Amino acid sequence: MNFKLVSKNNCGIVATLFLLILLTQAKIFNFLLDTALGRAVLLLFILFISYTNQILGVVSVLIVIILFNTSNLGYLEGFTADASKTDASKNNAPKTNAEKEAEKQRVLAREQEREKEREKEREKVKTHMASKSTMPPTAMPAAQATTSTSAEGFDLIGTETFIKRGKKDRSFAIGNHVKQSKNVDPFEPNVDAYASV
Repeated sequence: MNFKLVSKNNCGIVATLFLLILLTQAKIFNFLLDTALGRAVLLLFILFISYTNQILGVVSVLIVIILFNTSNLGYLEGFTADASKTDASKNNAPKTNAEKEAEKQRVLAREQEREKEREKEREKVKTHMASKSTMPPTAMPAAQATTSTSAEGFDLIGTETFIKRGKKDRSFAIGNHVKQSKNVDPFEPNVDAYASV
């Protein structure tokens, strides 16, 4: 019998299972991802598994990627734990009357700026609607000839009915040069079919 208990393939399987067990433990998982020593150990594990069995190496890398993406760990560049603690301590500190008054003034100034922007937008809409109403009715399609009270959105029903109606035959402009072209044959009904009826 040619069975070896300690072989290259068996060592790869055992190492993969051991890595999987380590990664499911929260403290060890955080250690392997947060510290430089942990990252080095994780890299050595993956290299050893890949050396022993290529497929298990790929599987172990995929497991690490999946566990990292499903965890709540996120690396944001430029953010540290100390900065968040100092911001929280600033927000929890009691404010003096002068700070409260300054905060109220800032809020009022922001509201006034927003109201000015809203008023400018209203004026733009009014001028746009006024310019639309000064257009001659022949320049506008029938669906848009009616006055609209809304400033946003689309009149889908009116557009659909306008498209369904289509254009009348006589509304297409045809010049005389087109009527006399050599490449255009006029439509001639079959006179013999009408004569026999």
